[in-house]
Amino acid sequence: MAARPHPDPERPFVLYRRALPGLLGALLVTLVVTLAGQAAAAPLLPDLASEPAADQPTEQPVEQPTAPVPPPDAASLIPSPTTARSQGVFFWANVAADNGRQIKRRFTGPQRVRMMLDVIEQEHVSLGALAELGEQQARAFRAVGSPYALLPGRVGLTNAVFYDTRVYDVERTYRFRSFFYDGSRAPVPVAVLHERATGARIAAMAVRHPANTRAQGNQRRWRAAATRRELREIRRLRSQYDGRVTVFIAGDFNQRGTCALAARTGLASPLVSDSGCHAARSRIDQLFADRSVTFTSYRVLRQPARHLTNHAGVYTAAFDATQPL
Repeated sequence: MAARPHPDPERPFVLYRRALPGLLGALLVTLVVTLAGQAAAAPLLPDLASEPAADQPTEQPVEQPTAPVPPPDAASLIPSPTTARSQGVFFWANVAADNGRQIKRRFTGPQRVRMMLDVIEQEHVSLGALAELGEQQARAFRAVGSPYALLPGRVGLTNAVFYDTRVYDVERTYRFRSFFYDGSRAPVPVAVLHERATGARIAAMAVRHPANTRAQGNQRRWRAAATRRELREIRRLRSQYDGRVTVFIAGDFNQRGTCALAARTGLASPLVSDSGCHAARSRIDQLFADRSVTFTSYRVLRQPARHLTNHAGVYTAAFDATQPL
């Protein structure tokens, strides 16, 4: 019977050495997975080390005071106006130069101007136009020291615009040439004014057209030429200011056809309203303005006219004008 081989005492250690690297790798993988799981779960657990003790006060964040928000300005809640409204009284007259031979008076030209300024003050006039103003009268007007400023067309016999310096600031003054007897040129003064209270822009011009006389003959042609020239200037003013201006033109037109003039020029007149033309006794002294102007309280001042002019009267009309801003 054959003898059984004796077992090798080193064989178990050999097997263990062969299996040891695998066991170590498995243990390492298990350790990494465990640590990763603990790291992921850490934010969900309270940090006991960072918590204060129960008997220690907890610091609360201090809120910084904020400045109170002011309420909106009441003026900012009001919409800006889109139009300007101007109201006043317009005066116009022929002051019959310095001689005034046909005037029932015993006063000189400068004396009559001072009397006229009294009437203007009493009637609360805002602005106006004077035809046939003489040089001495212009000097007297300025010498009185009234709140009214004067813009004549030229030195000597001329036409002039005046305005209340308490109401208006001057934006611009200038002159353009129109027509007079037999086509001679006559300067027309223009004052572009800014009304302080409303911001409205007012332009006023003073004119005198040639009359039919025995010496000069029929001047119809030159009256028409003067009207066309002045209307062209009105259109130019409207265009220059994009319609943001109200234009008045007044003086001695030396024609009574107020209705025809208003219809032909497209302008408003104190004698023309929506109900028709009330010009049964229209005068040669006329006032016209843009269609945006409404006239009221048209008056013929006959009593003071006896000492101021050789015409039938001096005139006033209240106006109410609206224009875009």
